[in-house]
Amino acid sequence: MIETPEVYRTARQHALDEYPNEACGFVVDGVYVRVGNIHPTPDKEFSLDSSAWMLYGSKASAFIHSHPDWYPCPSEDDMIYQSSSNMPWGIISTDGKDCTPITWGYIVTGK
Repeated sequence: MIETPEVYRTARQHALDEYPNEACGFVVDGVYVRVGNIHPTPDKEFSLDSSAWMLYGSKASAFIHSHPDWYPCPSEDDMIYQSSSNMPWGIISTDGKDCTPITWGYIVTGK
């Protein structure tokens, strides 16, 4: 199971803590791990340092990020990157005061 009560709580808290920027994290061994968003406009997009992908990408069971003041559905870029990551992605929408539940996306890549 990817979304335990602890993952749910800590990922949503991270989204609130980072608002108005997008928060990003991996689920590794059932624990949500915060990673930094290094994008030049972090309130609109996210980018991770390559070392975060190297450190957690192969061990992660999922990736979660937030959409500040936007819907909890994947953007076109989200779908492209999720497909290439070959793991489920979760999205949390937040207005800085509250969060939606995690919306999970799975794209079948044929692998």
